[in-house]
Amino acid sequence: MPLNKSQKEKLIKLKDSRSWKADCCICGKPLDPEDDKTEYCKTKRGTENYFHRDCVRRWGEWVKQPSWT
Repeated sequence: MPLNKSQKEKLIKLKDSRSWKADCCICGKPLDPEDDKTEYCKTKRGTENYFHRDCVRRWGEWVKQPSWT
């Protein structure tokens, strides 16, 4: 699900402050708040994660078939 207005504003604020939290938590590349493939997740502990939708798909495939086996 794409980011809503408040999530976009928060990500823009993080990018302006040059925070590492404005990068994808899986691949580490910068995120674009206007991109429809940018996702957001808030955990029970209150941790807020931003990531690319495509990174989650690749990560899921990697977990199913790790390269070291």
